[in-house]
Amino acid sequence: MAQQPAPPDPSCTTVENNDDVWYYFTAQTSSVIIRFSNIINDATGGRGIAGVALYQGACPSAATGIYCNNLHANGDGHQVINGLTIGETYYVRIWSTLGGINRNV
Repeated sequence: MAQQPAPPDPSCTTVENNDDVWYYFTAQTSSVIIRFSNIINDATGGRGIAGVALYQGACPSAATGIYCNNLHANGDGHQVINGLTIGETYYVRIWSTLGGINRNV
């Protein structure tokens, strides 16, 4: 299997996004809610902070960033993103920020 090209850094940061996870979905409506809850920093046991980016396109390496927030949540939070195209595939990238390892429990 050929290795895929690396996706670009999120537009809101170029650091601390090496522990990212990706999800994808096909838009059923023109809006999406990205919600976080119980983000914990494993190093401190306190509330963690996650970055989130939303991409539109054929695959993450060639996708266009349409939303990015490096300090998305302090333990909990959500963001409503409007203007999606119904039937289009979108990719959600989530990573921990500000050092330590954050996890969503």
